[in-house]
Amino acid sequence: MDPVIFEIIPPPKAWAKERVEGWVESIVKLLETTGINMLNIPEVVAQARENRPVPYREKVPVEEFAALIRKRCTTTEIMLNHITVRRPFEKFREWFDRRISEGYKYFVLVGGESSKISYPGPSVLEAAEWAKSNYPDVKLGGITIFTRRNEAERIIRKMNAGIEFFVSQIIYETENMKQILFELEKKIGINEFPFIYVSLAPVVRNRDIEFIKWLGVEFPTAVLSYFSMDETKLAEHSCEILWRIVDEINRLKERYGKERIGINFEHVMYNNLEISEVMLSQLIKGELSCTDIS
Repeated sequence: MDPVIFEIIPPPKAWAKERVEGWVESIVKLLETTGINMLNIPEVVAQARENRPVPYREKVPVEEFAALIRKRCTTTEIMLNHITVRRPFEKFREWFDRRISEGYKYFVLVGGESSKISYPGPSVLEAAEWAKSNYPDVKLGGITIFTRRNEAERIIRKMNAGIEFFVSQIIYETENMKQILFELEKKIGINEFPFIYVSLAPVVRNRDIEFIKWLGVEFPTAVLSYFSMDETKLAEHSCEILWRIVDEINRLKERYGKERIGINFEHVMYNNLEISEVMLSQLIKGELSCTDIS
């Protein structure tokens, strides 16, 4: 697995063709500039939770967006996210079969928004078992939320169903992650660890913070206090916090192995692409400078 991957949101369906093409051009340029070899594309859908701080706009399907990028950049692997529960099993199988025929190898299977909602499609476990039994060479990923109850057990169940790597929810602290790694070490041993991509995302405006909080991400009180000091310095402060987390991740690699922990750098707002490019370039070089992005 690549040590650093980039997660990019698909454009809204309402965008004009020229604007979509410009978005694709920007992403291809970022890939060329940073040397990123793996692009992670999430499936963004309307959610049941209320009080969304940023209005939802229907997105281009992940496979269509991926096809546009593939036309311009043939060397980058694309990791397709798919919410398994939204459509009946037959539709999931058709979607997966088609993507395999198109040459995709990496998938992240995502579950439902809430266990209280009844969905028509297969669970992540059911989808993973089917996919792995029919396509044993496919690389399957899942989502992990370090703050979720019994998360280590959830990870192990998904591994037993055929999931080989995980992408975490965005984090702004490492204590919950360390606890999950500790529990996994006790339960299955370091040698059986899955690959885990730890998700990081910069913020440049207060609205970014509100949206990420709405997504369910927890911010430590001290971090929120630091971010609220001066919005004009939010990008710089965000960089400082993320780089501290990167330092801690690098120390964890010394214990668990660099082949088991990576970084998924997320882009959660369309206007944050520039800061993402700068931070990704410096992250890969190991030279992240907080003053260069303010």
